[in-house]
Amino acid sequence: MSRDLQQRRQEVAEKARCLELATVQTAEVTGELRRARAGLQRFQSRSEALALQVEQLKSRLEKGELHTIEFSATPVGSSEETRAEAERSARLALERRVASETALAASRHRVESALDKAGRADAEAAGLRGELDRQRTTINTQIEQSRRRVIRAEAEVAKLTRQLEAERVRRSMSGIWSNMKFLFYRQVDLP
Repeated sequence: MSRDLQQRRQEVAEKARCLELATVQTAEVTGELRRARAGLQRFQSRSEALALQVEQLKSRLEKGELHTIEFSATPVGSSEETRAEAERSARLALERRVASETALAASRHRVESALDKAGRADAEAAGLRGELDRQRTTINTQIEQSRRRVIRAEAEVAKLTRQLEAERVRRSMSGIWSNMKFLFYRQVDLP
């Protein structure tokens, strides 16, 4: 196996490790994205509930129907105290809604960040897969070329072997013929 082929195989193995790492990172980002979406849904539900509560308090304040503190079972003496307590409760509800919307915005940012990160990881993984496919195709082509060269070399060796064997037989026969001629002429020359 040539050194270039070994180097390419090492590169493919390194790309495969990078692809495996990118796959793991994509799974982690997907889990983070799932958790962020769940948090986003919880914050949206809580924000909607608080908004509904605020609207109900405002409506009851405007109609003068608020005679007890919403967050306590204790009766209130005067309507001014009731109104002040209702306004305080409404302010608290608004503050909670603002806090919830702030958390919702942060959660939305985390979701967008996770989506962006997941998109980059997917693109990187796709690029690595394409590079791996190209490297694999190149290596397979080189292996096929090497195999064909080996087949041609083996055919050439077989051809040379046949030629050497034929030459050896020819020389052997030539030697035998020379010996036979020598013996023949020697017998002829004998008295």
